[in-house]
Amino acid sequence: MAATSPIVTLWVKSEPFSFGALPVAPHPRLSVHNIKKIVTYAKTKGHLGFPKLSYSVWKHIACNKLQLSDDIAWLYFQTCDLVSNSSSEQWPDWDKQYSKASNPVEIEQCRNGVTVDTLKFVLFLFIQHLHKISLRSSLVVEEWPMRAKSPDLEGRNTPTGSKTMDEHSHLTFVMNHLNDIMELLVEPDSYGGSASVNDLNLSIEAMEALGFIISGSIDRNRSSKPLHEIALLQQIQAKSGYSKISRTFSFRTLQSWLRSTIGQNPFGISSCIASGRRLSWPMAAEEKEGRASEVSHTKHRGKIATNAHFVPRHQIKANKLIIMSQVCKETIARSSGTLENA
Repeated sequence: MAATSPIVTLWVKSEPFSFGALPVAPHPRLSVHNIKKIVTYAKTKGHLGFPKLSYSVWKHIACNKLQLSDDIAWLYFQTCDLVSNSSSEQWPDWDKQYSKASNPVEIEQCRNGVTVDTLKFVLFLFIQHLHKISLRSSLVVEEWPMRAKSPDLEGRNTPTGSKTMDEHSHLTFVMNHLNDIMELLVEPDSYGGSASVNDLNLSIEAMEALGFIISGSIDRNRSSKPLHEIALLQQIQAKSGYSKISRTFSFRTLQSWLRSTIGQNPFGISSCIASGRRLSWPMAAEEKEGRASEVSHTKHRGKIATNAHFVPRHQIKANKLIIMSQVCKETIARSSGTLENA
């Protein structure tokens, strides 16, 4: 009897965009064309360039080829390492060593000890375009383009209209640029004089890197699973375009599967507002004012919600949220299991 195909849900992870995309327009040299060249160049540097990219190689690319400053080069590199959590256990010791560095030589030695996944790093550089502003569009609408503000936490309905949540912009960005994102991960040798999209393939390592910005579930969001593990499931391989012979994914089939499967982040802000649990910790101000002012104070009371009750226990990090609205200068809770790791 054939195994039942799992119900797959995929979503765009919020962490790389919320904490990794710098809130400024990207450096003009960080074009898609130049980002593509990074992988090709890194592979010529042996173990210092691929599959892990050393800071020394990146600094050479950034400062000598892209004309970035030392500070900007390090900012991109360090932020990527922090967001990807590739060496989170080593950061405390590294911070101590870095704080003791007393001259440029010692500082450079500390930085050269840091590495990041090469393919994840090129994706990290690409998502810096999230905050790219089109001057042409601003001229057309006669208004400087601005990011929509997050909605107030009112009611249990998912916000609609112009009050778009950040996670919606992340999803839109990925869907609009999915082809470019995938092309960054294609093996440089795959591009030939007559090569077309139908001929391109992505390696398993490329799929692992794509998991930097995309996650998923096969059990109705009771737990999350890395993208490449989902794509390699026996029942999913035909849809994801995986070939056991070449051990690669068909570019066209994979993209079609991703476009049809990626949806709203079940652990994102919108889902928390729509399905989250309301929290009603007693406000410190209420206790001071007494019951006489309780009615008037409640009218202006802030709203708090959490998704702690449906986030998988083993995936709490970066998924457990507590959303507050109209809460200012108030002590809400000093100790609570709901607050831990949120």
